[in-house]
Amino acid sequence: MELHGGETIIFNLGDKKVKWRLSKIDTKLVKIFDENGAYKQMPYDNFMELLEKGHAEVLKNDGEDYID
Repeated sequence: MELHGGETIIFNLGDKKVKWRLSKIDTKLVKIFDENGAYKQMPYDNFMELLEKGHAEVLKNDGEDYID
């Protein structure tokens, strides 16, 4: 999966789902904006682990279809 920024990430937080906007990915950090527009960062490896374990999903830039 190739991500360029602008994609919507759905994080599963137990009984709640939140949508964050991907800003940029580099080799060590994933840069994102939360629902309130606040800038956040997380280690790249942690982000990939969330995706692999199904705790996060990536939507296409239009926000309608999931990326497989």
